[in-house]
Amino acid sequence: MTTPAHHPPGTDPAAPLGMPAIALAVVTLCIPLLAIDAVSGWIADYGSLTYAALALYVACALHLLRWGVSIRRTALSVKVSP
Repeated sequence: MTTPAHHPPGTDPAAPLGMPAIALAVVTLCIPLLAIDAVSGWIADYGSLTYAALALYVACALHLLRWGVSIRRTALSVKVSP
């Protein structure tokens, strides 16, 4: 059995993933804007399921953005603290 990796206090191993998460979330949030013309056709074909899928898609992207910002903010506050 292995022991968990120990990190110095105030460091987060996920900190380097903050900026890529923010970039991916911004791109992911822009994609529905590019497909806005197709959405009306999807609504005609699939009805309210389209709204649910779009809401879930945007919610996941917003959660990724929130996570990336919080990780990045934590990493920056640790660097600034003496």
